[in-house]
Amino acid sequence: MATEDCLVPRPEARIADICARLAAVGLTPERTDRGGRARIEAPVPPDFPAGRWPELLAVLETADRFGFADSTSRGRHLWAVVRTDPDRRVTPRRESPEP
Repeated sequence: MATEDCLVPRPEARIADICARLAAVGLTPERTDRGGRARIEAPVPPDFPAGRWPELLAVLETADRFGFADSTSRGRHLWAVVRTDPDRRVTPRRESPEP
């Protein structure tokens, strides 16, 4: 086992941690797997306490990519992507939520 394997949690552990931490702050995460990545989404209610946002950001920054969308059709929701296939890259995007 390489040294970095000991230091970096495996994708499944990271995904489980993100889901558990989102649930702990009262959100309902949903996971979707596709193309060597897992996407976790959770709706954010309009009355979500402003003081909890730093906690949410701490959770999201453990993902390979993350974002927040606010639309009239879907409401407010956050998303996080974790690579499950180390040979596939997750391409960064600028300021637009993942489709």
